Amino acid sequence: MIKKRKWMYAPLRYDRAFKGFFTDKANDKFLKALIRHYLLVHVDKDDKVVFINTEFKPTHMEDKLARTDLSFRLERASGEIFNLEMQVVEQMNLLNRVNYYNSKRYVEQLEAGQGYGKLNNTLTLVFTFHDVFQNDRYINNIVDFHLEEHIMMGQNRKRCFVELGKYMKHSDRYEKDLLAELLIAYEKEDFERLKKEGEFMTEAVENLYGFSQKQKDAYWDDMVKKFELDMLTNERGWEERGMEKGLQQASLDIAKNMLKNGLDKDTIARCTGLSLEEIEALA
Repeated sequence: MIKKRKWMYAPLRYDRAFKGFFTDKANDKFLKALIRHYLLVHVDKDDKVVFINTEFKPTHMEDKLARTDLSFRLERASGEIFNLEMQVVEQMNLLNRVNYYNSKRYVEQLEAGQGYGKLNNTLTLVFTFHDVFQNDRYINNIVDFHLEEHIMMGQNRKRCFVELGKYMKHSDRYEKDLLAELLIAYEKEDFERLKKEGEFMTEAVENLYGFSQKQKDAYWDDMVKKFELDMLTNERGWEERGMEKGLQQASLDIAKNMLKNGLDKDTIARCTGLSLEEIEALA
């Protein structure tokens, strides 16, 4: 029997919470804040956000093995297209996948016969809980520029990686980043602490609380499914590279997260393939 936690706030690292919170019109300001702060794109309060993928489909749960994502464009002359992604579990070939989908969004804009002048910039913002780049920065940008007669005309495709895991491990190195801490927040105490950081954060946390209370049962079911599928993801990835030790470590990491979230040891053993003795050693 799985023991349910009394969730007050659904962490934004999960797909239902991430999409449900940021697609709510009442939370428009928080979505725009991410764009301003990390992608350094000016967004007016009157710029209308048009979402491309807002649905959460349990039949597609396997596509959400280790991440949550959201795509939208701004209804204005420049018409930028944005991809937001939260990478919760480490996944191989992350850079290649991000580059692929950023390029895909870019070329999908044109219909047959349209001129290339119709292409708008595509910007991808990726939050990860593991280190991606071997440097001391937790915010890293990759930018492709459009060149015409050797004159830099502007950003064509931009990818920004915000390494939340690096920020958490070395927070003493960095200036406090409240948006990062909102995305990292997991326990009730994390959210309550953020409410003391001014009106902006208080409103964000209170809005998330209202959403969470409406969705808590569905959220719990999603979370259990995600644990099982995270295991499947890691198995597939490590099997492709023949890394048995890596698979074992992936199982242990997921088991630790399951223990932290209040799942019983029998359920963890069933989902991860670990023995009860191995699980007890993690407790």
